[in-house]
Amino acid sequence: MGSPEFAVKALEKIISIKGVTIPAVFSQPAKPKGRGMQLIDTPVTSFAKSKNIEVFTPKTLRNEEQVEIIKSFEPDLIIVAAYGLILPKTVLDIPKYGVINIHASILPRWRGAAPIHHAILAGDEYSGVTIMQMDEGLDTGGMIKISEHVPITDKTKLKDLHDSLAEIGSKLMVEVIEDIIRTGKAQAFEKQDDSLATYAHKISKDQLKLDFNQSAKDIIRKINALSELGSYITLKGENVKILDAEIVEFEGDFEPKVIASKDLIIKTLDGFIQPNILQKPGKGAVSRKDFLNGIREDLTGTILE
Repeated sequence: MGSPEFAVKALEKIISIKGVTIPAVFSQPAKPKGRGMQLIDTPVTSFAKSKNIEVFTPKTLRNEEQVEIIKSFEPDLIIVAAYGLILPKTVLDIPKYGVINIHASILPRWRGAAPIHHAILAGDEYSGVTIMQMDEGLDTGGMIKISEHVPITDKTKLKDLHDSLAEIGSKLMVEVIEDIIRTGKAQAFEKQDDSLATYAHKISKDQLKLDFNQSAKDIIRKINALSELGSYITLKGENVKILDAEIVEFEGDFEPKVIASKDLIIKTLDGFIQPNILQKPGKGAVSRKDFLNGIREDLTGTILE
């Protein structure tokens, strides 16, 4: 059970384990995308179809029909990786060895929908992966395996951390499955310390706009964490995404939100940042030089809206 690219890596590795058969994959329904609003399958659905695995895309698992479908496969194990639907107890109780989840954080830190984004946003020094036995709570289940720490720096972008954790998570899950095959029993787990829990809520559209009353470091973290979604500035009535930027040294007495030079250096609460890659609505991403050449005017003194 999984939906985004993060889950594809695990599915790819699991189907190669000797003695393992995956009779079915569950994923989010196809969603309309692009100007033509064409229905697009999730990455997991596309991959499963390419391997001739039967795919189900229910909107909910909280009905008897879906529960009976899952029961019909008589599963030994259900693997979940960024699925996007809540599994009720009626589903959790079906497989012989339970339901095991690949979660992209070192629990109990960053339970919830967007742990990779929030680890970067918060300035965490590291992240990792937890393989956990699922229960009815939100990422509250017992921890079976915890990965080594994956460092996060001021240059770490979402895709870099995402890809590292997807690779690590898939390898750990293979180890867990092979242990179950070898021992013939569910794996022991360690209970989480709920008092240490933090929550990674889904990123909302309201969070994408950059706030230059924040520190330069916080702004750079936000640009890095939301690089796939596109945090943005509003410049002359137009929302312009900043996909990459850096902190720069600059002299001058400016208020936050002011463009301090013709080279697009922007004042923050405590310093200056300079965008490197930008994207106008409906256009492709371009370098700062190409962006400024397209505008053909000196933006010095412009206040971001």
